Amino acid sequence: MKRIWQERARTRVAASVVVVAVAIGAEGCKGCGSEPVAEPTVGVEAAAPSPDDKAAAPTPTEPAAAAAAEPAAKPAAAEPPTDYDGPRSENGGGFKVTSGFADASGKPLSQPKALEAGRVFVTALDSGNHPLGKLDVFGGAELHGFLLARDLRQAYYADGSGAVAPGADARALDFVPREGGEHALVLVFRPVGEAPQAVATPVVIKGNLPKVAGPGTRGVPLRLRRPSGDLELVVTPPQPVAGAEVRLSGRRYDAAGADKGGFGLPWAVRCTPGFGRCEVIEGDREGVIAFRPDAAGDSILLMPDHVGRAADAPPIRAGEARNATVFGLTVLPAPAAEAKP
Repeated sequence: MKRIWQERARTRVAASVVVVAVAIGAEGCKGCGSEPVAEPTVGVEAAAPSPDDKAAAPTPTEPAAAAAAEPAAKPAAAEPPTDYDGPRSENGGGFKVTSGFADASGKPLSQPKALEAGRVFVTALDSGNHPLGKLDVFGGAELHGFLLARDLRQAYYADGSGAVAPGADARALDFVPREGGEHALVLVFRPVGEAPQAVATPVVIKGNLPKVAGPGTRGVPLRLRRPSGDLELVVTPPQPVAGAEVRLSGRRYDAAGADKGGFGLPWAVRCTPGFGRCEVIEGDREGVIAFRPDAAGDSILLMPDHVGRAADAPPIRAGEARNATVFGLTVLPAPAAEAKP
């Protein structure tokens, strides 16, 4: 990735890239939005010699005299602190992300902090380790991010479009996590001319750990409880099996439990427990997601915060936590073939 203030500087890409959500690299996002520093002033001029000193002073040679006549060159300005080190990860298709963290003022952080506004800088790379400065818009944005506690006690969503500065490859996401501990950052982007990609990377948030654990990725229900009304994931058939088509749709209920009708599912991210594998599954024009799970097991489905949101719902206030929409899904093994007599 290019440095913001020097176009010729690029992010070093490590030769060894870690896989999905298992390890943290030593290099993060470079040149992702710190302010330029003021150029230092030139040193104090030398005092003029006195008349008595002129006689004793040697006569300068011609080259030296010419050099003395030229103005002094300004020293190079100090580079601003633009290195944001964070985890990097790769998905099964070879696409990668590097990341870095900063506080609300742009100061680099080794890790985000709970209860404090923070920014995550993300750079996507292709299978050849080339930064993807251009991305196709997918789902209304160039980059989507889900920040999830490992036990799913909290799940946030953020999106962003456009580079953090002219000539940069990174994009930024803003989060305000309420608690510390181990998290996963699931990032969704669409390379130009390619299918949407999902990459999960580990994140540890500094701060107090919760007293009560969350449901975990194996205990997420099909019905999401919200004060304004519940959202339900309708699965057809009700008990999906590996290798057979599964159809997903949404249904909304008001605070009193009355059925308010269906809602569309434009896309979702399906992740296995531990976030070892994440994939994007897209809906059709009617907002129905149809896919064939290739293996049995539990998984979670991540969707943006606005999925299922009523048209007359109050807008999200500035600084308000944007909670991700999260459902659980269990797929059974395919039935064994009956033995022939």
